[in-house]
Amino acid sequence: MSGTHTTTGLAVMETTTGFAPGYGAPHCTATGDVASAAFVPDDFSLWLVGGRLGPGATLAWDGSHGDEGLYVSSGELRVGGRTCGAAVR
Repeated sequence: MSGTHTTTGLAVMETTTGFAPGYGAPHCTATGDVASAAFVPDDFSLWLVGGRLGPGATLAWDGSHGDEGLYVSSGELRVGGRTCGAAVR
């Protein structure tokens, strides 16, 4: 794209600050050393949770959750016997 583009109604979240204990995703239970910051725009069905999980921390979703994804930016995550490492940049 070239030229000038204007965006209105843009909401930006900086996830490096503002973390609170626990995990802010609905229908999710966290145990261990867990902190997060939730970004939930008004009148929009999508949301984002930035989280920090310490060694041995767990996340568990109940049966009523929707489609959700996790992005590992450092360290690794173990799910159902599989290990996922941080995304390569």
